[in-house]
Amino acid sequence: MEIKDFLFGFRFTDENYALFSDSELAEMEVLSEEEAESVWRSYCDKNAIPLCSFAVQEGGLGALPVLIEDCGWGDMQAERETAQILKAALKQNLNGKVYVCYYSRVAVKVTAELFCDRWSDFCYPSDYLLIHFGERALLYYEDIVFSLEKRIQESALQFKEGYGWKACYDKARGIYTAERSGNGYYDLYEITKETFDLLEDGMSDHDTFEAITDGRHLYKDVNDRCGPPYTIVFDDEYEKLCPWAKVKSSGKVWPDELTDAAVEIFESEKNNREQRRRKREERGKKEE
Repeated sequence: MEIKDFLFGFRFTDENYALFSDSELAEMEVLSEEEAESVWRSYCDKNAIPLCSFAVQEGGLGALPVLIEDCGWGDMQAERETAQILKAALKQNLNGKVYVCYYSRVAVKVTAELFCDRWSDFCYPSDYLLIHFGERALLYYEDIVFSLEKRIQESALQFKEGYGWKACYDKARGIYTAERSGNGYYDLYEITKETFDLLEDGMSDHDTFEAITDGRHLYKDVNDRCGPPYTIVFDDEYEKLCPWAKVKSSGKVWPDELTDAAVEIFESEKNNREQRRRKREERGKKEE
């Protein structure tokens, strides 16, 4: 099918909307209904993304992270800024192709760079679009762009939860992590499979505390009114290890030197000594 025969072809070939050059049109390929549906369902079925905007209005997508809160469609400066954000999001695919799915059976394949540069011709505020590239995707809806990357990650996560704690098993990476939170504190830990298996809803606070804190401390935030609030980052990769966590930060982050000293002094942080020493050595080499 040629672009001019495509359901939304007027957006690229009609002077009342936009006129793409021949070279730009050559970078676009209209998918057949069967191909489009295959692309759509390979992602939507796998990741439980609804097939209609009604599901978004009813909250069917859940709390997806927002990549761009307002794309500024129709505002030239805002559109340029959105293009840069999209390029950053697609930076590993800029030399490749993305699928722009308007409906489950209506889609085009286009070079990523052209899509980013001309995104406002592909996306109209009334659209509900799945922008699919590799194992990642973005969702465009009412001039907002949602990131579906976290949705993919969470599809491979298994959780346990009780009062004041939550634990996660990342099946894809074989990682076990947990968070503890309460009045004035928030902590993240890397735990073992044995600890994850042990944790159950209904356990006493003492037992969950003993089990979780036996792990490696990743992150700590304190705001208990006994002094100024503060945050300690024991492992700066805590976000990669715990992409599921809703991390709290209420105060000033301790400098690396102070964190290193605390890890060496306190026996409770002994599980962090090896990685902190390694990171300190790496920082030293960079400063030379």
